[in-house]
Amino acid sequence: MNKNISPELIRKYIGGNCTPEEIENVHNWYASFENEPDPLIDLELKEQLELKMRMLGRIRTNIQSIGADRRNNRMKPLLYSWVVSAAAIFIVVLGIVLYQSDFKSKYFTRKNDNAEIISPVVVHNKTSTLQKHILPDSSVIWLRPLAMIMYSKNFVQDTRKVSMKGDAFFEVTKDKKHPFVIYSGGLITKVWGTSFSISYNSETRSTEVAVLTGKVSVSPNKHSEERSGERLEARLAEPSDELMLLPDQKAVYSESHKLSKAKITQNSAVSIWKKEDVLFDNITVKEIIKVLNIKFNVNITTTDQALNDYVLKADFSGQSLPEILLIMEKSLNITYSIEGADILLKQQQK
Repeated sequence: MNKNISPELIRKYIGGNCTPEEIENVHNWYASFENEPDPLIDLELKEQLELKMRMLGRIRTNIQSIGADRRNNRMKPLLYSWVVSAAAIFIVVLGIVLYQSDFKSKYFTRKNDNAEIISPVVVHNKTSTLQKHILPDSSVIWLRPLAMIMYSKNFVQDTRKVSMKGDAFFEVTKDKKHPFVIYSGGLITKVWGTSFSISYNSETRSTEVAVLTGKVSVSPNKHSEERSGERLEARLAEPSDELMLLPDQKAVYSESHKLSKAKITQNSAVSIWKKEDVLFDNITVKEIIKVLNIKFNVNITTTDQALNDYVLKADFSGQSLPEILLIMEKSLNITYSIEGADILLKQQQK
């Protein structure tokens, strides 16, 4: 794919004056960058937005100045090279930078008579509960509080790509023709159809991938680490840098860029995602809490005595704890907050 297009075409595209054929040429040119890993996923959101605004202002200023400078033939090769390079950075960076929904609604939504540019989908769990999100391929992601994911609206293509921050659990729909790739915390996780969690420990600055079912491969994100000043080309070429994980195995990626594999322990945080068979036949919430705490190795409590006396009849066969909590929310009109393994049940405010 030729990654050079004319500055005149870029100006027409930004101004919304392209023909259908010209729009297709620009889209094909932009698509040539799609397989490159997200270069900004490790930046803070404020840093991403600041970079976006600086890039936008600089590109516009230089594109506008080209018309006056074109009369100088000696400057044309230099200007052509600069605009093509700058436009490439502009389109690729702005396609990734828009991480917040406030900016997402304002960008990539302008329409013209020929085409519509599509914005990325951003999901940010701003609640204190676990948030369930279903992807276009029917894969399910459970986001812990403050977790965030981003993916393209044209999700089901050659590769299903998701960028994320925070902690999340994935139940990926099997699709051999479309690999599922996640960029998170300096790691690239590739899956075909499985259930696993990805979590980040802010104290140790390490990322953990824990597999419950299926098989995934985990490898360092070369582009992410090079931004930290590392020279990793030779080391990343070694086969040992990619780990294959089977059920009940986990990979830990440390702050020192060391990737190691271990067995999932019985008291692991991933236990809440295991499918268990639990049946309650007119049992009080107080007794239900005791059972769930043992089954999923958590600490569920409630400060509401009236809630303890609620009675529930339910068959939770083949359900994970988040799924059980979701059902209890709807059936008992309660809510909950979660922090680590501590879960607090509360009555809904009327």
